[in-house]
Amino acid sequence: MSREVGSQSGGSIHNFGRRTLSVMLTYQCTAECSDCGTLSSPKVKESIPLESAMNLIEQASDLGFSIVVFTGGEATLRWKELLTCITRTKELRLPNRLVTNAHWGTSRQTAKQKISDLMDAGLGEINFSTGDEHVRFIPLERVVYATSAALDAGLRTSVMVESRLNRSVTRDSFLASFKNSFPTQELDKLSIVESPWMPIDPARTTEYDSNLAVNENTAVLQNGCDSILTTYTVQGNGQIGACCGLGMRLVPELNIGTIESKLTTLVGEAEQDFVKILIRYVGPHRILKWAAEKDPAIAWENKYAHHCQACLRLYSDERVRKVILEHHSEFEDEILDTMMLQRKYINIFNPVQHTLQSIEKIVTEM
Repeated sequence: MSREVGSQSGGSIHNFGRRTLSVMLTYQCTAECSDCGTLSSPKVKESIPLESAMNLIEQASDLGFSIVVFTGGEATLRWKELLTCITRTKELRLPNRLVTNAHWGTSRQTAKQKISDLMDAGLGEINFSTGDEHVRFIPLERVVYATSAALDAGLRTSVMVESRLNRSVTRDSFLASFKNSFPTQELDKLSIVESPWMPIDPARTTEYDSNLAVNENTAVLQNGCDSILTTYTVQGNGQIGACCGLGMRLVPELNIGTIESKLTTLVGEAEQDFVKILIRYVGPHRILKWAAEKDPAIAWENKYAHHCQACLRLYSDERVRKVILEHHSEFEDEILDTMMLQRKYINIFNPVQHTLQSIEKIVTEM
């Protein structure tokens, strides 16, 4: 359902926001979580060459990207390559972050040594992933040890906890485990965020805590997707996508090229796609609500708590796609108004500046 507009073959880079380069050095992971958003597991061996990762990091620096995030899969399975890439981002003065399940935090001492190695390489921030799915493979105490080591070292630290109904691992239970092991440690610099754990299939649903699944009344409160067209993900199979990566392997339209391509070309081409612009500024939940008003056969309420699952539905449902193709012009004024306000009030750094008229061209030349 890609809708390319504009006449330039390679596109041009616009001010959609501060950009992130997300690098999956490998799809392989030590866990095999049900509904993994990247379809990772110990059995999936796909990885990208170190040289390709380094080259794309340098291209991102040249284009003024704001941060490089190392994720997966489990990035620490490529330990030496990971440290090399982190060091290169430091040399380029490019902020970085690591997302990991902390499988390596087997003891307090081991966790401290790993954190020390990461910081010596130049790591600036670390995010740990845990929850009922992850703890089937990585004991919670390993995340606790790793979190403590990171805080001790002064590393900016976050813990992401899976959220759904009837779960054993919650924000509060993680804090209780942490305080039991490290009762005197200060936690004022620790961020713990609960995020909906979504089925990877838009036809399936799960139960969440109250008010998480979006419906007619709450859809108006939903924002656009802040990942698409600002996060560019280098995947373990060498594909490059135009969003954070969750479910991307199931949506061909979100993949925009390969590691052999020039990043500036891929970004420019992605930003010529009106559907991606629509998702960015309107958001998948609001699009589904609007599509259902045009076609009542589209049932969507109370099904999706996570943007990415709603986005999977948007791309996979032929009825939704048909509504978008036939009625997308109804959103043109809203998108242009949002872009104008963003340009006027938000100072977004971009090494290539363009006028608002060039952005209008993308939206209006249909």
